[in-house]
This record gives sequence, structure tokens and C-alpha cells, in this order.
Amino acid sequence: PRFPMAVLPLATLRQLGKLIAYETLRDTGQLIHLDTYEEVMTLRNRAWLLFMSHQWLGDAFPDPENVHYDMILTAADKYLESAGLEESYCYVWVDYASVPQSSEATQQLAIDSIGFYTVMSSAFIAVVPRTTHCSSGKTCDFETYRSRVWCR
Repeated sequence: PRFPMAVLPLATLRQLGKLIAYETLRDTGQLIHLDTYEEVMTLRNRAWLLFMSHQWLGDAFPDPENVHYDMILTAADKYLESAGLEESYCYVWVDYASVPQSSEATQQLAIDSIGFYTVMSSAFIAVVPRTTHCSSGKTCDFETYRSRVWCR
């Protein structure tokens, strides 16, 4: 990858109460950075890596009303339950938490690595409930999600 795969334990994500920016999670030591293919495979061989994809619901913040945050947790719980897995063996990649937000250069490196992240994940989960974009007032759902460049 051009940028390390940054994941956080599902239990940590649950404790946050909302999506938190990459830089804050990095600076507080809550992210796990997987720099190489080998490091990703080592974690994947002992745990589940869930790639959570969603459409931002605000212009400056991805999830102003926690609509997607709550759905991410629900989707992860359902996935783990269906697979008979424990939360302690689950790590999550989610854009706002896993991609740098304050530096366009490092952000682009992470964006360029999204293909690698998705392939290396145990599951790709699209969080696409029908809801409203907080800034534009437009409906956001599976159709608008699927029309985004990264999701084509």
C-alpha cells in the first residue's frame, strides 16, 4: 500500500460514541497501523478486518447525527453474530478514522490504497440506510452511494 492500513478495534470504535478523525485517533494511540502486506495478513489471520463504506452525510463532518455510526456498529454486530465471532477479534476500517483528514498529500496516499484495503479486508460492508444529507437536505441511500466515484 502507498499508506498504512489504519484500523481500530471494534470495541474502541464503540467506546468513542461517534466517528472521530484519523489524526485524533492516531495522536491518542487508538489506531493500529499496518505498514506492510505481511502485517495486514498477520492481523487478518488472527482477527476479522471489516471495511466499512458509507456516504458522508455532512459537508464538513461525515456523520453529524450519528446515523451511520450507529449503523456501522449494528452492521458489525450482525456480521459477527452471523459468523459466530467475538468482538475482541474484530478490527474496523472506516474512512474518517482511517484516512488522514488534515493533509491532502497523505490523504491521497491513503485514497490510492483503498483498493488494497478492500481486498485485504475480511468483509466489505456498505452502510447505506435511507437518510438525509445534513447540509444539502438531499436524500442519501443506496442509489446515491453507488453513484459516488469510489463506489463504482
